[in-house]
Amino acid sequence: MNKAELIEALSAHFGGNKAEAGRMLNIVVETIIHETARHGKVGITGFGVFEKVHREERVVRNPRTGERKKADETYVVRFRPGSDMKAYVAGERELPSAPVARDVRATRKNGSRRRDAKAANKG
Repeated sequence: MNKAELIEALSAHFGGNKAEAGRMLNIVVETIIHETARHGKVGITGFGVFEKVHREERVVRNPRTGERKKADETYVVRFRPGSDMKAYVAGERELPSAPVARDVRATRKNGSRRRDAKAANKG
């Protein structure tokens, strides 16, 4: 699944609005990137942990030419899957049914269905 396909899947939770689903996905991804770079760790219970890890200076080898050269020290991101994700991927737990999309915009707090009524009148 690529980003466009993920947005398509998420859009069902936003009443079919791909633009809103894309904005929400971008907000989540940007927040994870920012917080991992700034604070070094973002954990999402059941999903996993993104960590900023220090990689020491080392010698690397080009597999094509065999040439050895020095790689500077740097920081890299490491992802460790959570226990729920591990269990689902390994088949130790049965995947839950796909989340049912619901149109949260259709019903307002006071119970009115004004958007649905407007959409029905347009057709």
